[in-house]
Amino acid sequence: MCVLIESSGTFQTEWRRLYAKKIAEEMNMLEFGVKAIYLVGSVESYSAGMGSDIDLIIKLVGDSKPKESLVVWLRSWEERLCEISEQYTSETLPYVLDIHFVNSKDIQNQSSFAIRMESTVEPPELLRIV
Repeated sequence: MCVLIESSGTFQTEWRRLYAKKIAEEMNMLEFGVKAIYLVGSVESYSAGMGSDIDLIIKLVGDSKPKESLVVWLRSWEERLCEISEQYTSETLPYVLDIHFVNSKDIQNQSSFAIRMESTVEPPELLRIV
């Protein structure tokens, strides 16, 4: 296996941003019951390091829970991203994706990530909405 180690924050942020956008682009949002995908955390704020994860808020339609097919699809991305991260850092990370599901009840109850979605101080980056 060829290992490309690049520790600069810009590089570590950029490859993670690229894959966050690919996840959003390739997700069948209607099939999975997803309304929107947001990027938050160190990748969104351009401060990711070699051990950073990709934090995504996935807003579900209505008050539903995530569909099992969505969880399986995201797990396949997780496996690929762990391999990619190892190539770029030579470190094995236990996970690269940190997914936070939010539904209409969470928004109504003002759960932590629902509040984060509507923050004007540190607004999340909207990757895709349907």
